[in-house]
Amino acid sequence: MYDEHDFNTTVVPNAKIIGTISGRSRQIDVLLDSKYGESNRRIIVDAKYQKRPIDIKKVEEFEGMMRDVNAQRGILICANGYTQSALRRAQELITIRLVTEEELESIEFYGWEYCSSPSCNGSLIWELNPTLIGNAPMTITCSAKCDKCSNFNVWCWACGEKFSLGDEDEYQCECKDNTFWLTSIENDEYNKSVYLHLICSIGYNPKNPNTLMYGPITMNRRPIN
Repeated sequence: MYDEHDFNTTVVPNAKIIGTISGRSRQIDVLLDSKYGESNRRIIVDAKYQKRPIDIKKVEEFEGMMRDVNAQRGILICANGYTQSALRRAQELITIRLVTEEELESIEFYGWEYCSSPSCNGSLIWELNPTLIGNAPMTITCSAKCDKCSNFNVWCWACGEKFSLGDEDEYQCECKDNTFWLTSIENDEYNKSVYLHLICSIGYNPKNPNTLMYGPITMNRRPIN
């Protein structure tokens, strides 16, 4: 699930840490401490095995534990899924990722890096996004959200380029093919959000089998800066 990516990382299962706010011993299912530049970065992983989907209250409780143990990122494993309000709250907090047991088998995270934006010194963790586009070979990219400026970052494995996208932005990587990335501000049931889209071939036109159709694949969302 987590690739150390050439970082000095210590992994401790069933860790116990005294909270800096609560002063109490906090039990953590998996603790990952990494040396990142001149500072340390911490990720905590907590698994919730309850009958009902995780709700917004559990996400906020987890965020409170992150602050108590000085964790910069958190992964909450939801054995029986999560509600849409819980997902939105995690996306708003930027630093929390909700994962179902099914997703856990295929998801990969890669070590700490700085934001690709030249004007930001925030940090991020790459999340693998393998995408099957029409009849083309699988496209492998990573995406991330900066914990300081909140911008989406994208890493194309085909050409190796890494770049940052603002609230309404678009970019074509060095591959120079017919695909490109864009962000858009859209109204949804929670007012407005910023969405990250990959614009690419989504298959052949049924009216003209020799012509490819292009459309968006939504990869992620976050609140407006």
